[in-house]
Amino acid sequence: MTIYLYVKTHRKTGLKYLGKTTQDPYLYFGSGIYWTDHLKKHGYDVDTEILLECDNNDEIKRWGLHYSELWNVVESNDWANLKPEEGDGNSSEQAKKMWKDPEYQKLQSIQFSKTMTEYWKNPETKTKQSLKLKQLWKDADYREKMSNVTRELWQDSKFREYMCELWNDPEFIAMISQKLSGENNPRYDHTLYHFIHDDGKEEFCTKFELGKKYPELIQDKIYAIVRGNRKWHKGWRVKSVS
Repeated sequence: MTIYLYVKTHRKTGLKYLGKTTQDPYLYFGSGIYWTDHLKKHGYDVDTEILLECDNNDEIKRWGLHYSELWNVVESNDWANLKPEEGDGNSSEQAKKMWKDPEYQKLQSIQFSKTMTEYWKNPETKTKQSLKLKQLWKDADYREKMSNVTRELWQDSKFREYMCELWNDPEFIAMISQKLSGENNPRYDHTLYHFIHDDGKEEFCTKFELGKKYPELIQDKIYAIVRGNRKWHKGWRVKSVS
């Protein structure tokens, strides 16, 4: 298991936070009391720098204390840390308390969506993260852990109620639709395909653009053609891939 020692810097305010995590450091928000309060007020708009990757918590603790003292993270107003980073986390109970606040949950959901959209636009990041996820999901213990976390969340009536309210919020739905539709979708396929129709028409475009140009086509069936699960759809087929 990889442990990351990282520094997060808020782009709007300049406040920094030194922390450690076994999760993806670019997606993990951090759990310090002052830091999470700061995110609640200003949003999750941060840069993340990885200082160290290792599989030894003692090493993380040693370097965490080193950087804590080097940058004086507790006393300095430039840092959100309320105590030195010793590799044992920062107030998990406080973090849980924060996530019980519906306003905080909604804010983090929106910020997470925005972060994911920007995160997946980077081809190198996308490739690296995909490989990490594939390796993680090969681990039976990881799959069981994630299954248990999901199950526990949905057993919480407040969480279920919150999710229902969130997905019935027109503003949230509009934001998600705008951010994750078409070319804004972090999983958007930019591959150019050579589509040919039985009547001789030809198109050199992405599968999404083909569906957008010909509204009578069904996107799922276009995707099935590209994947090789169908030979054609309403006269269209794939001749080649660029």
